[in-house]
Amino acid sequence: MMNKKGVSQVVTTLIILLVVIVAVGIVAAVIYNMTSKGEEQLEGSMDCFNVQLGIDSAVLNGANYDVIVSRGADNNPEAITEVKLIFGNSTHTGTVTKTVSVNSLGKQVVPVTVVSLTEVSAPTSVKVSAVIGDQTCNPVGERTID
Repeated sequence: MMNKKGVSQVVTTLIILLVVIVAVGIVAAVIYNMTSKGEEQLEGSMDCFNVQLGIDSAVLNGANYDVIVSRGADNNPEAITEVKLIFGNSTHTGTVTKTVSVNSLGKQVVPVTVVSLTEVSAPTSVKVSAVIGDQTCNPVGERTID
């Protein structure tokens, strides 16, 4: 006759070992997912960190706000293809996205029509955010509108 207690202990050990292997696999998959997403976010943040963008002047010129956006000598080879201009007054802000090309050490006049500012009337200041790829950088260079 066969010893059934010995077989039962072997089966129990194999089941516990299988559960441990599955649990380790699940934990490894979650950690790998978290670290790979963090790496992508870090690369996008570094692009924004290296860009030196600012506003030289902002003037109401008839029906347009002429905003001169300048870029410093940064180490980012990525071209800025869009900027977001954030206009504001004491109570409201409004954002306008413009397609522009601002290279290192370059300047660009960005005209914004008064009519396109639907969220804010009579803005008193403007800030600029660079758009690099699909990453929007933090706004910088607040300037009072003349």
